[in-house]
Amino acid sequence: MELGRPREALPFLDAVLKAAPRNLGARLWRAEALIRSGRRAAGRHELERCRRETDSFVPALLLGRLGRAGALDAAVESAPRELWPRLARAAASLAAGLPREARADLDAALSLDPKVKLAWLLRARAADEAGDERAARADLERALAFDPHLSGAPSAWREGDPEPALLRWLDAKLERSPRLAWALAWRGQLHFDRLRVAEARRDLDLAVSLEPSCGWARALRVRMTSLWDGTAGLDELARAAADSPACGWILAWRGLALSRTAPAAARADFDEALRRSPGYGLAYGWRAAAREAAGDAAGARRDLDRAIELDPSYGLHYERRRRLRWKSGDAAGAFEDMACALRRESRFSWEPSSEPARLESALAELAAAPRSAWSLAWTGETLLKTGRHEDAERACSAALRLDPGLGWAYAWRGRARAALGRRAAARADLSRCAALEPGYAAAWAWRGLLEAEAGRRKRAYEDLAEALRLDFGCAWAYAARARLRLEDGDCDAARLDCDRALALDRGNAEAAAVREKAVRRVHAS
Repeated sequence: MELGRPREALPFLDAVLKAAPRNLGARLWRAEALIRSGRRAAGRHELERCRRETDSFVPALLLGRLGRAGALDAAVESAPRELWPRLARAAASLAAGLPREARADLDAALSLDPKVKLAWLLRARAADEAGDERAARADLERALAFDPHLSGAPSAWREGDPEPALLRWLDAKLERSPRLAWALAWRGQLHFDRLRVAEARRDLDLAVSLEPSCGWARALRVRMTSLWDGTAGLDELARAAADSPACGWILAWRGLALSRTAPAAARADFDEALRRSPGYGLAYGWRAAAREAAGDAAGARRDLDRAIELDPSYGLHYERRRRLRWKSGDAAGAFEDMACALRRESRFSWEPSSEPARLESALAELAAAPRSAWSLAWTGETLLKTGRHEDAERACSAALRLDPGLGWAYAWRGRARAALGRRAAARADLSRCAALEPGYAAAWAWRGLLEAEAGRRKRAYEDLAEALRLDFGCAWAYAARARLRLEDGDCDAARLDCDRALALDRGNAEAAAVREKAVRRVHAS
């Protein structure tokens, strides 16, 4: 559940349920909103009602997260072929100190889908807590065959964020055995995922020095330190792939690095990566881009369909498929894919370039498409990038007359109205988007900027924090929060946010400028 301001969301959910009392999704959102606003008893009551009125396992699963006795068992029994109830019960068993019970659920989950990395990581922890370190390492190696990053389950379907628990487990392991290379490498990866670059570098350097033959750890260090600059990193990735042949993703990363300068070599790397790790969805997406560039639209489409099947949480797959659908004349499918991309990441834009010629071409294509709420909304979003804010506002308003539930159109109209100086109307639009599309991080961040301009610092920080919770890779939101923190005199926190922004986007001018000011103030004091 992605509600950032649950009290504000409740009136909207009540209105939905008044119109459609049996809307299960709205009831589940309402239960989560009640719980997050401190009304746990009312939230549990709402979930119990959902549980009585539907065959879905989700209400029981959420009740289990709240500690309702027997609820996770009921979720598993009602949906024995579903993965996430078993993972949630396994996580609860681990939290209760019952690794053998957790292992049984994890074995069952992996028999349903052996490609879920989170299950392998939890099973590694269960094996270690049962005293079987060899099995723990084997499970970690199995997880690495797919992808060095955690693949997140839907937040309502799993027992919290797995990363803090995994970090605590690795911290405990390393406290007892500080020279355990595989644990250091994994902890370094988790640190890097959270943009704790210094801690990641420290752990990976030590892991590689202790176990130079651990190719996957060396590959992680290359990714973190070289950022694909120069041939030294490419050569090291090739050697790492030879030392860790089960980790096809190493070759996929090398292919990505080669894709601009040596497309034939990149394609060979992608092919071999997928032979080694056929479950690595990102490699299908990268190979699709290579195929599209070579004129193989049909092959690119097959790869993107497979990438989405393997990893439906990754927005870039949808955005790339959107382009293919648009070129083939499937406007409705293209708009649908773009909506899927935006629901996963805020950064996507109909025309990502800011070049005037590219933007004008995109506007002409949208104007030639059948008139719809989607075509008008994306026209408004593209007009924003040209600085034509009055035209953008009119296009988004026209979209909302056709479809008043199109949340992103409110966000883009709000952005246009803010640029036109109509800040109260802009804030109302952004709030409406946050209610309709609560996972759209940009709406929260844009509203945070308005709150800061109005002097409502606490609300500004809350909105920016919610934006970054929803989209951890939003570099410009880190830069915006860094500026606020510097203005409030918190130079250390400002510098940390700038470091995170620059790790994501080395060209972020605002983050670089704020960081320089923060460093000067620290030195001056």
